Amino acid sequence: MVHMACPVGGLAVPKFISSFKRFILVQFVIIVLTFLSVYVFDQFTAGQVGFTRILRQVGRILIVIVFGSVAVIVIQRTKPLLSKYLGTHAAAVIQLLMILIACIIVIFAILHIFDAPPSSLLIGGGIVSIVFGLVI
Repeated sequence: MVHMACPVGGLAVPKFISSFKRFILVQFVIIVLTFLSVYVFDQFTAGQVGFTRILRQVGRILIVIVFGSVAVIVIQRTKPLLSKYLGTHAAAVIQLLMILIACIIVIFAILHIFDAPPSSLLIGGGIVSIVFGLVI
């Protein structure tokens, strides 16, 4: 591995890259744990107890919301690291975008739990944005 000698914000670039890799790994672990938790809930808890469909959906949604909240908390804790390398304002913008992406993923996961096709939502959003674009 080639180490770059140019410091960014007082720290070497490879340290930022290793921190970013660790952040991506943590997010990936959160996603895998979410899928495993939903699977365990479906197979053992909901299947054995005999929950109705609504209670299964509520349980899945709670699992998705809890792990989505954990992902958002992890994203919020990255601001000091990002501020060192990118500055306060750029770090705030990037952090906001990452939180919005996490929230959108949680929303689509909840829609999937309710068996709502995301394609119709995306098409409807595209049509609404075209209409607003033409009106404004």
